[in-house]
This record gives sequence, structure tokens and C-alpha cells, in this order.
Amino acid sequence: MPGRLHRNPHTEAFGEIFGKNEWKSEESRSGTGSTLGATVEIRRRLPRLLKDFSVKKFLDAPCGDFNWMQTVSLPEGVSYIGADIVEEMVSRLSAEHADLTHRFIALDIVQGPLPEADLWLCRHTFFHLPVNDIALALRQFRESKINYLLATNHNFCRRNLDVNPGGYRFINLRKAPFNLPKPILEIDDFDILGPPNVLALWKRDQIISSRRRH
Repeated sequence: MPGRLHRNPHTEAFGEIFGKNEWKSEESRSGTGSTLGATVEIRRRLPRLLKDFSVKKFLDAPCGDFNWMQTVSLPEGVSYIGADIVEEMVSRLSAEHADLTHRFIALDIVQGPLPEADLWLCRHTFFHLPVNDIALALRQFRESKINYLLATNHNFCRRNLDVNPGGYRFINLRKAPFNLPKPILEIDDFDILGPPNVLALWKRDQIISSRRRH
């Protein structure tokens, strides 16, 4: 794990949520959306997607407590990077799950930089971040060496409201102020306790081009 992250509203908010289990899931400190019951479809679809898009280095950020991801059989030759802002959790995951194909790092996706990878999974995250922080995280992606972003999206959301770090509201990356183009594909990722959402896949070139147009 690299050097310690600077304390900021992100590290404090999510560190407190983790420490106090504020998302109230008995199975996962990352909340009800990270239980096995809520991840049936993504666990089924993810290995095939990684294979179809020739992913060899896979970034999962934030990885949370690794509850559901540890059950996913990655295709042969794929290396996994789990990154999270909660350093205590990263240290525990490194001790319990790091091996030749899995490693864990402390990372604030808003501040970056993002490590080199072929695909970045950013699941159930942007809806917890302020609008400006999402924009900064997308800039980190544009400036990275990552080919694809697979991120949670609420297609029904017509207006993006703001929220404090760790809060929650619906998010639609295709609406202002983000204005991302139509994704390459979408995976239904319905949370059994929440509203319908998808994991939308964008190529980095799409987001760079979208930024230039706006």
C-alpha cells in the first residue's frame, strides 16, 4: 500500500461510514448494494465483459470490503487492483486477500492519480459524491491510461442534484453538468432494496470527445 492519503472530507466521511457501519448491512460494510443478493447480475456478467474487451488489468475503485468481488472468477491472465479511500480496510484486505493476481491500494479517486489499467469499475460510488467531485474523478479518468469506465448510472434521473460526501441521490452521467454520450453497453444492476440502475460502459475517447464539445 502506498503512502497515507491526505485527510480531507472524503477520507473523513467514508472512514466514519466504514467505522460505524452507517449503511447498516449485516453482510457488508459497503452497504446493502454490495451483498451477494444485490450483485447476482454483475457477478454473472463481469467475467464475460472482461474477456470480451480484452481486459488484462482490472481496477475496482472503490473496492469496498471486497464482499462480492471475492466470489468472482476472473478470466485467466487478468490481474486485479482493488482501491479504496478507507486505509484501515485496504490494510485488512491486503493482509487477507492479496496474492499473485490481487493487490489492494489506498486511493482517493477524486484526487488521483488513477493507476494504469484496461478497465475501471466504479460501482455505486458517484451517487455518494458532490457534483464537483464527480467531475474531478472523470477528469482523472480522462487523464489516465485506462481504456474503459464501467460506472453506475440512473437513466431515469432527469436532473443531477448535489450532495455532501457520503450522502446519496440519484445520478445520471448523461445529464448536465457531465453530459456523457451514449454508453457502449449497459448491464442491469438492480439493487433489490433500491431504484433501478445500470452499469454503463464508456471508452475514454468518448469522454474526452464529450468534454471538448462542452
